[in-house]
Amino acid sequence: MKLARILDDNPTLDAYRLNYVSNRYVAPLTQHLGAEYGLVWQEWVILFCLAQMADLTATDISDATGRPANTISDGLGKLLRLRLVSRKRDPLDKRAMILALTARGRALYDAMIPLLQATEARIFGALSKPERRQLERLLGKLVHALHD
Repeated sequence: MKLARILDDNPTLDAYRLNYVSNRYVAPLTQHLGAEYGLVWQEWVILFCLAQMADLTATDISDATGRPANTISDGLGKLLRLRLVSRKRDPLDKRAMILALTARGRALYDAMIPLLQATEARIFGALSKPERRQLERLLGKLVHALHD
């Protein structure tokens, strides 16, 4: 590859490599989401979060993803219009809205997960099982250091 040096020698090597891998993961899935469902990645991320945990607010999703609140709000608007997500007022905080996947949202999530898993397997297939466990531990350590 002509630009391989950028992957092996730059002033922010680790961050660049993480971004490179992430882009190779996200790009084909984003194309599929757009072509098949008319969604963009940020909207998928909202669905993904709601599939992992019930009764989240937009603020919870923003915190979980590191994405700006206005990005989450814009994505939620579309997901609500498409009836992929529902919302109800939080009984404890009348200002907050509790979000949930609808049956349509769950079906889309269920359809996408095999594609994500296949892409993940292709990318991480270059690692042995011990290397994969080590990477999971290291990424977990980074994530928790950033979140705390």
